[in-house]
Amino acid sequence: MQKNILSISLILLTLNTTGCVQRTIQTTTEQSIPVVQNRPLPPVEVHTRPIFENIPTTQQIPSQREISSYPQEPIAPTIQPSIQPTVTTHSTTHATGGETRQFRTVQGTSIAIQKRSNGFSFPQYQDKIIILQVFGKHCEYCFKEIPIIKRIQRKYAHNSKIIALQAQAPMSRGESSSLIQRFQMNYPIIDKSEAASLLLNIQNNYEWTGVLPCTLIIKNGVTEQAFKGEVSYQELDELMSSL
Repeated sequence: MQKNILSISLILLTLNTTGCVQRTIQTTTEQSIPVVQNRPLPPVEVHTRPIFENIPTTQQIPSQREISSYPQEPIAPTIQPSIQPTVTTHSTTHATGGETRQFRTVQGTSIAIQKRSNGFSFPQYQDKIIILQVFGKHCEYCFKEIPIIKRIQRKYAHNSKIIALQAQAPMSRGESSSLIQRFQMNYPIIDKSEAASLLLNIQNNYEWTGVLPCTLIIKNGVTEQAFKGEVSYQELDELMSSL
Protein backbone atom coordinates (compact mmCIF):
# COMPACT_ATOMS: atom_id res chain seq x y z
CA MET A 1 0.00 0.00 0.00
CA GLN A 2 2.81 2.37 0.88
CA LYS A 3 4.58 1.45 -2.37
CA ASN A 4 1.50 2.42 -4.37
CA ILE A 5 1.27 5.76 -2.62
CA LEU A 6 4.95 6.37 -3.25
CA SER A 7 4.55 5.54 -6.94
CA ILE A 8 1.69 7.99 -7.31
CA SER A 9 3.72 10.73 -5.61
CA LEU A 10 6.65 10.09 -7.93
CA ILE A 11 4.37 10.35 -10.96
CA LEU A 12 2.94 13.69 -9.77
CA LEU A 13 6.41 14.99 -9.06
CA THR A 14 7.54 13.96 -12.50
CA LEU A 15 4.62 15.80 -14.10
CA ASN A 16 5.53 19.00 -12.23
CA THR A 17 9.15 18.86 -13.32
CA THR A 18 8.57 18.07 -17.02
CA GLY A 19 6.72 21.29 -17.91
CA CYS A 20 3.42 19.70 -18.81
CA VAL A 21 1.60 22.09 -16.56
CA GLN A 22 3.24 25.01 -18.37
CA ARG A 23 2.13 23.68 -21.74
CA THR A 24 -1.36 23.31 -20.39
CA ILE A 25 -1.42 26.97 -19.43
CA GLN A 26 -0.17 28.00 -22.88
CA THR A 27 -2.77 25.87 -24.56
CA THR A 28 -5.52 27.47 -22.50
CA THR A 29 -4.20 30.95 -23.33
CA GLU A 30 -4.12 30.29 -27.05
CA GLN A 31 -7.66 28.97 -27.05
CA SER A 32 -8.94 32.10 -25.30
CA ILE A 33 -7.84 34.31 -28.27
CA PRO A 34 -10.33 34.08 -31.15
CA VAL A 35 -8.88 33.25 -34.52
CA VAL A 36 -9.48 35.95 -37.16
CA GLN A 37 -10.73 34.41 -40.34
CA ASN A 38 -10.32 36.12 -43.72
CA ARG A 39 -13.96 36.24 -44.69
CA PRO A 40 -14.72 37.99 -47.99
CA LEU A 41 -16.34 41.43 -47.70
CA PRO A 42 -19.90 41.80 -48.97
CA PRO A 43 -20.08 43.19 -52.55
CA VAL A 44 -20.47 46.97 -52.86
CA GLU A 45 -23.43 48.11 -54.92
CA VAL A 46 -22.36 50.49 -57.70
CA HIS A 47 -25.11 52.84 -58.87
CA THR A 48 -24.92 53.61 -62.59
CA ARG A 49 -27.65 56.26 -62.58
CA PRO A 50 -26.53 59.32 -64.62
CA ILE A 51 -25.52 62.41 -62.68
CA PHE A 52 -27.73 64.76 -64.72
CA GLU A 53 -31.11 63.22 -65.25
CA ASN A 54 -33.27 66.24 -66.07
CA ILE A 55 -31.16 67.89 -68.78
CA PRO A 56 -32.36 67.05 -72.31
CA THR A 57 -29.55 66.36 -74.74
CA THR A 58 -31.09 66.46 -78.21
CA GLN A 59 -34.38 68.30 -78.26
CA GLN A 60 -33.05 71.78 -77.45
CA ILE A 61 -30.52 71.95 -80.31
CA PRO A 62 -32.16 72.41 -83.74
CA SER A 63 -30.79 70.40 -86.60
CA GLN A 64 -29.12 71.97 -89.62
CA ARG A 65 -32.28 71.32 -91.64
CA GLU A 66 -34.33 73.26 -89.10
CA ILE A 67 -31.89 76.17 -89.07
CA SER A 68 -31.86 76.44 -92.85
CA SER A 69 -35.66 76.56 -92.95
CA TYR A 70 -35.95 79.85 -91.06
CA PRO A 71 -37.67 82.58 -93.13
CA GLN A 72 -35.43 84.87 -95.12
CA GLU A 73 -35.78 88.53 -96.09
CA PRO A 74 -37.69 88.87 -99.41
CA ILE A 75 -35.67 91.94 -100.40
CA ALA A 76 -31.87 91.65 -100.44
CA PRO A 77 -31.89 88.20 -98.77
CA THR A 78 -28.13 87.71 -99.02
CA ILE A 79 -25.05 89.84 -99.53
CA GLN A 80 -23.26 88.70 -102.66
CA PRO A 81 -19.94 90.12 -103.80
CA SER A 82 -19.48 90.72 -107.50
CA ILE A 83 -16.27 91.00 -109.49
CA GLN A 84 -17.80 93.09 -112.26
CA PRO A 85 -21.05 94.97 -111.67
CA THR A 86 -23.97 94.36 -113.99
CA VAL A 87 -24.78 97.48 -115.99
CA THR A 88 -28.25 98.18 -117.36
CA THR A 89 -28.82 101.06 -119.80
CA HIS A 90 -32.25 102.46 -120.66
CA SER A 91 -33.37 104.61 -123.55
CA THR A 92 -35.06 107.96 -123.09
CA THR A 93 -37.89 107.17 -125.51
CA HIS A 94 -41.45 106.24 -124.59
CA ALA A 95 -41.17 107.31 -120.98
CA THR A 96 -44.44 107.37 -119.09
CA GLY A 97 -45.03 108.83 -115.67
CA GLY A 98 -46.84 107.28 -112.75
CA GLU A 99 -48.02 108.46 -109.39
CA THR A 100 -46.04 110.95 -107.34
CA ARG A 101 -45.94 110.50 -103.59
CA GLN A 102 -44.05 111.75 -100.58
CA PHE A 103 -41.53 109.46 -98.94
CA ARG A 104 -40.37 110.10 -95.37
CA THR A 105 -36.65 109.90 -94.65
CA VAL A 106 -35.04 108.66 -91.44
CA GLN A 107 -33.83 112.22 -90.87
CA GLY A 108 -37.45 113.40 -90.66
CA THR A 109 -37.72 115.19 -94.01
CA SER A 110 -39.85 114.23 -97.04
CA ILE A 111 -38.95 113.63 -100.69
CA ALA A 112 -41.42 113.64 -103.58
CA ILE A 113 -40.71 110.77 -105.99
CA GLN A 114 -42.56 109.87 -109.16
CA LYS A 115 -42.25 106.32 -110.45
CA ARG A 116 -41.78 106.21 -114.21
CA SER A 117 -41.64 103.42 -116.74
CA ASN A 118 -37.93 104.00 -117.27
CA GLY A 119 -36.83 105.33 -113.88
CA PHE A 120 -37.79 107.79 -111.18
CA SER A 121 -38.41 111.48 -111.23
CA PHE A 122 -37.49 113.77 -108.33
CA PRO A 123 -39.39 117.08 -108.58
CA GLN A 124 -37.28 118.62 -105.80
CA TYR A 125 -34.07 117.91 -107.70
CA GLN A 126 -35.02 118.44 -111.35
CA ASP A 127 -31.65 119.96 -112.21
CA LYS A 128 -29.64 117.22 -110.47
CA ILE A 129 -28.22 113.88 -111.50
CA ILE A 130 -29.48 111.48 -108.82
CA ILE A 131 -27.16 108.80 -107.44
CA LEU A 132 -29.73 106.38 -106.01
CA GLN A 133 -27.92 103.94 -103.74
CA VAL A 134 -29.69 100.77 -102.57
CA PHE A 135 -27.81 99.49 -99.53
CA GLY A 136 -28.27 97.29 -96.46
CA LYS A 137 -27.67 98.10 -92.84
CA HIS A 138 -25.53 94.93 -92.48
CA CYS A 139 -23.90 95.05 -95.93
CA GLU A 140 -20.11 95.42 -95.70
CA TYR A 141 -19.85 95.88 -99.48
CA CYS A 142 -22.27 98.78 -99.23
CA PHE A 143 -20.17 100.36 -96.50
CA LYS A 144 -17.12 100.18 -98.76
CA GLU A 145 -19.04 101.94 -101.54
CA ILE A 146 -20.29 104.84 -99.39
CA PRO A 147 -16.97 106.78 -99.48
CA ILE A 148 -16.85 106.33 -103.27
CA ILE A 149 -20.25 107.85 -103.98
CA LYS A 150 -19.62 110.60 -101.44
CA ARG A 151 -16.38 111.45 -103.26
CA ILE A 152 -18.27 111.52 -106.58
CA GLN A 153 -20.95 113.77 -105.11
CA ARG A 154 -18.32 116.23 -103.83
CA LYS A 155 -16.68 116.37 -107.26
CA TYR A 156 -20.00 116.98 -109.00
CA ALA A 157 -21.69 118.90 -106.18
CA HIS A 158 -23.14 121.49 -108.54
CA ASN A 159 -25.30 118.97 -110.40
CA SER A 160 -25.58 115.74 -108.36
CA LYS A 161 -27.50 114.47 -105.34
CA ILE A 162 -27.29 111.21 -103.38
CA ILE A 163 -30.46 109.49 -102.15
CA ALA A 164 -30.25 106.14 -100.36
CA LEU A 165 -32.74 103.31 -99.93
CA GLN A 166 -32.15 100.86 -97.06
CA ALA A 167 -33.29 97.43 -98.34
CA GLN A 168 -32.72 94.99 -95.48
CA ALA A 169 -34.89 94.64 -92.35
CA PRO A 170 -36.31 98.00 -91.20
CA MET A 171 -33.95 100.02 -89.03
CA SER A 172 -34.65 101.25 -85.55
CA ARG A 173 -34.03 104.89 -84.73
CA GLY A 174 -30.83 103.92 -82.96
CA GLU A 175 -29.56 101.91 -85.94
CA SER A 176 -30.16 104.74 -88.39
CA SER A 177 -28.48 107.30 -86.11
CA SER A 178 -25.50 105.01 -85.66
CA LEU A 179 -25.05 104.50 -89.41
CA ILE A 180 -25.36 108.22 -90.17
CA GLN A 181 -22.72 109.10 -87.57
CA ARG A 182 -20.40 106.23 -88.50
CA PHE A 183 -20.29 106.98 -92.24
CA GLN A 184 -21.22 110.67 -92.21
CA MET A 185 -24.20 109.98 -94.45
CA ASN A 186 -25.23 113.60 -95.02
CA TYR A 187 -27.89 112.74 -97.59
CA PRO A 188 -31.53 111.54 -97.44
CA ILE A 189 -32.07 107.91 -96.42
CA ILE A 190 -35.42 106.16 -96.94
CA ASP A 191 -35.83 103.01 -94.85
CA LYS A 192 -37.29 99.74 -96.13
CA SER A 193 -40.57 100.17 -94.28
CA GLU A 194 -41.14 103.38 -96.29
CA ALA A 195 -39.38 102.41 -99.53
CA ALA A 196 -41.00 99.00 -100.19
CA SER A 197 -42.79 100.17 -103.37
CA LEU A 198 -39.61 101.77 -104.73
CA LEU A 199 -37.62 98.59 -104.13
CA LEU A 200 -40.32 96.55 -105.85
CA ASN A 201 -40.16 98.91 -108.83
CA ILE A 202 -36.39 98.40 -109.08
CA GLN A 203 -36.83 94.65 -108.81
CA ASN A 204 -39.43 94.51 -111.59
CA ASN A 205 -37.88 97.01 -114.01
CA TYR A 206 -34.17 96.25 -113.67
CA GLU A 207 -34.16 92.52 -112.87
CA TRP A 208 -32.67 93.25 -109.49
CA THR A 209 -32.43 90.03 -107.46
CA GLY A 210 -31.49 91.61 -104.15
CA VAL A 211 -27.72 91.79 -104.65
CA LEU A 212 -26.25 94.63 -102.61
CA PRO A 213 -25.21 97.31 -103.25
CA CYS A 214 -27.23 98.46 -106.24
CA THR A 215 -26.64 101.95 -107.67
CA LEU A 216 -28.84 103.75 -110.16
CA ILE A 217 -27.72 106.90 -112.00
CA ILE A 218 -30.81 108.94 -112.90
CA LYS A 219 -30.93 112.08 -115.03
CA ASN A 220 -34.10 113.99 -115.94
CA GLY A 221 -36.25 111.12 -114.69
CA VAL A 222 -34.43 108.50 -116.77
CA THR A 223 -32.21 105.79 -115.33
CA GLU A 224 -29.06 106.03 -117.41
CA GLN A 225 -27.32 103.06 -115.84
CA ALA A 226 -27.95 100.56 -113.03
CA PHE A 227 -24.95 98.95 -111.36
CA LYS A 228 -26.04 95.72 -109.64
CA GLY A 229 -23.03 95.05 -107.46
CA GLU A 230 -20.00 97.04 -106.40
CA VAL A 231 -18.99 99.95 -108.60
CA SER A 232 -15.61 101.65 -108.71
CA TYR A 233 -14.84 105.35 -108.49
CA GLN A 234 -13.48 105.32 -112.05
CA GLU A 235 -16.70 103.83 -113.46
CA LEU A 236 -18.87 106.41 -111.72
CA ASP A 237 -16.55 109.27 -112.62
CA GLU A 238 -16.57 108.38 -116.31
CA LEU A 239 -20.35 108.12 -116.36
CA MET A 240 -20.90 111.37 -114.44
CA SER A 241 -18.50 113.30 -116.66
CA SER A 242 -20.30 112.05 -119.77
CA LEU A 243 -23.64 113.22 -118.42
